[in-house]
Amino acid sequence: MWRAETMPADLELKVQTETLVGPVRGYFLACYSVETASGFHGYAKVHVQRPTGVWGTRPALAKYTAGPCASSDLALQAVIALADAELGKRDTRANRLYRYVLKFL
Repeated sequence: MWRAETMPADLELKVQTETLVGPVRGYFLACYSVETASGFHGYAKVHVQRPTGVWGTRPALAKYTAGPCASSDLALQAVIALADAELGKRDTRANRLYRYVLKFL
């Protein structure tokens, strides 16, 4: 994990931490946490190929959020656990074939 330094300035979010995780059930997660008045929220973008950063231009296959949490690290742990659980529900033969084909596009 690293401190947020790659977020585009025009988003004006209080991003705390960014990290790339994976593979998680065959996918890669581009994750970040945001500080709000109610606590920290974690966000995960799901990709077939390993992204180069959290704010890349490739569209995500899915997005997940978790929070509020007491810390940035807890928010990231929560959203990664949620994404893992949800992706486990999607892991079908058709999805595996779809991910394989997407690698060549």
